[in-house]
Amino acid sequence: MRRVASALVFCTGLFPMIAANAAEKKTAWHTEFEAAKAESEKLHLPLLVHFYAEWCGPCRQMDSGVLNSADVVAACGSKCVAVKIDTDARGDLAAKYGVAALPTDVFVSPEGDVLAKNVGQATRDVYLARISEAERKCIAAGVDLASAEEQKTEDVSVLLTQLASHGGIGLDGYSPVSLTAGKVWKEGSPEFAWRHAGAIYFMADAEELEKFKAEPRKFAPNFSGFDPLILSTEGVAVPGRIAYGSFYEGKLHLHATEESRTAFIKSPEKYPAPKEIEVPAQIARQKAPVVASIPAMMGS
Repeated sequence: MRRVASALVFCTGLFPMIAANAAEKKTAWHTEFEAAKAESEKLHLPLLVHFYAEWCGPCRQMDSGVLNSADVVAACGSKCVAVKIDTDARGDLAAKYGVAALPTDVFVSPEGDVLAKNVGQATRDVYLARISEAERKCIAAGVDLASAEEQKTEDVSVLLTQLASHGGIGLDGYSPVSLTAGKVWKEGSPEFAWRHAGAIYFMADAEELEKFKAEPRKFAPNFSGFDPLILSTEGVAVPGRIAYGSFYEGKLHLHATEESRTAFIKSPEKYPAPKEIEVPAQIARQKAPVVASIPAMMGS
């Protein structure tokens, strides 16, 4: 126990306090197409281009009732990169995407392919469903899960990466560099974003971004942020929460519950990475195998 205690660095008040004090962070819509396109390519997220005009009544209604709703703003910050384009100012883009009526939404892959085009107003629920579908198409295009069925020795980190890509912003937008290196909760910025192991992380500044890009595994949560105890004992990937975190051998781990965290802290060496992991239906899409092999990852 003396060896384990020395390897486990844990601050009792560090994680619980964030659950009570964390403020909801929202990612604003982009207004510059080129900047949004570059971010879409960097994060490998679909680009949502919303075409409107100041004189368009339905556009104004949709802007206030749908586009700026909390759910849509949150989805635009985690599932896609969104930009609003005034057709009067960017007629070139309207022509490029064949916009003939307003409002029009065009979903574009990071490679530039049109994933979907929707004309007219939409309810919030329909809009959210469209965003999720575009994200699904983007993931499906980038990952051939059918090949995993023939490669049953596939590193489970690949599967965890796919699971993580269905979640929101990693660490709820807090900087993994500030947390791991300085044990400080510091809000990151979309300006300094980087994708690693399926999740998108926000850093606090350009210096942190460069550090993260150089050594992402040093700063990002182990197991893509899934609960290590549940993963080890049940072979199921359950997302951890920032309120329940711990450090073991310098690596950040997130746990789903306080009970899981407490048990892990007592004997972290008892919970190595599993040899197999279940693949949820939404990831498998009837193509991937039920299980995949995994090499040891604990402490990496």
